[in-house]
Amino acid sequence: MKPEYANIFVVSSNSSRKESVVSFYYEYPEFNNAGFTKTPQDDRNININSMQRVLVSSIVLTSEAAQQLGLTLLKSTQDQVKNPGTQN
Repeated sequence: MKPEYANIFVVSSNSSRKESVVSFYYEYPEFNNAGFTKTPQDDRNININSMQRVLVSSIVLTSEAAQQLGLTLLKSTQDQVKNPGTQN
């Protein structure tokens, strides 16, 4: 089953920086049959929780669209700091 929402995103771009890709993932701990997190041991005998990452969606943006998205996100956070508790 594909997740309906994402809790992680990754931004990457091509070498010329003319396009960017924003990929959205759903990351979650993997559990065994008893309901405990799977904790395989590494070479140093340390238990590490096993996390799974599933791709939800990706968006390809031109450099201009990526810059505009960044400015929009920055502005939305600045507005919230100036007016805490208001609905946008």
